Amino acid sequence: MQSNTITLSTNGDGIELALTEAEKAAEAASLPREKMLELRLITEEMMAMLRSVTHELKAQFWLEWEGAHFVLHLSAKQRLSSGQRKTLVEASTSGKNEVAQTFLDKLRDAFVSALALDSDVTTYYTAFGYQSHAAVGGQGNAADSWDGFEKSLLLSLADEVKIGISGGVVDMTIEKKY
Repeated sequence: MQSNTITLSTNGDGIELALTEAEKAAEAASLPREKMLELRLITEEMMAMLRSVTHELKAQFWLEWEGAHFVLHLSAKQRLSSGQRKTLVEASTSGKNEVAQTFLDKLRDAFVSALALDSDVTTYYTAFGYQSHAAVGGQGNAADSWDGFEKSLLLSLADEVKIGISGGVVDMTIEKKY
């Protein structure tokens, strides 16, 4: 089944609706109250992580589920600095951009990283045997200002966290099986 798609914004619009959709999905799957609260917490932390890294929240949220297997989606059109990209990708279970799978995808991802918001970026993609370096000018590094609480909480609660960044779109997918 699939929930309604909720539009979220920085000013808080849609957040309560997204939490309600998580509760409805848990109820439809006949989860006990403690598991429903856990699914709600995962939903809250998912939104908080994106907001704390990007400092904005303009996204679409929805859930899909079959039985007690839940997949939570958060999709945001967002230009990111190289530090923000790195922080989000490191928050995934694999530590990799889920969109960049083929050689051309990895090449495209490296190119997009070089065109990130911070113009002082020199990026050599690790898939090609190089290190990645970023000098963030004026905006501060997202990783420095983020304490990682949402990341550690999500990784401990979720079965899998996937982050895909392509063409200015950030897709976060979280799987949880009860």
